[in-house]
Amino acid sequence: MNNSIIDASIGIDALKTGDNIHYFRKAKNLSQMNLAEMVGVSPRTISNWEQGRKSFSVIHLVKLSYVLGVKTDDILCSTAEDVVLFLPIKILM
Repeated sequence: MNNSIIDASIGIDALKTGDNIHYFRKAKNLSQMNLAEMVGVSPRTISNWEQGRKSFSVIHLVKLSYVLGVKTDDILCSTAEDVVLFLPIKILM
């Protein structure tokens, strides 16, 4: 089992996460192509992440966070309740 993959097995909502990536990308006025180049993946991969079709590695999460200028929690969570629910998972990892 690969523990470096972020997915539903640890309670992450892929659709919310994808919406967050899309929102922060648009807020930075970046195309999927621009973001893909900065993160080191294909534009198709960015599209798959935004649509909740594919999981991403912790390394890619950190790169997304840096490029988009947000915390990793901002990408993974959409509400304060999500953050509270996610905290115990992060501590145990």
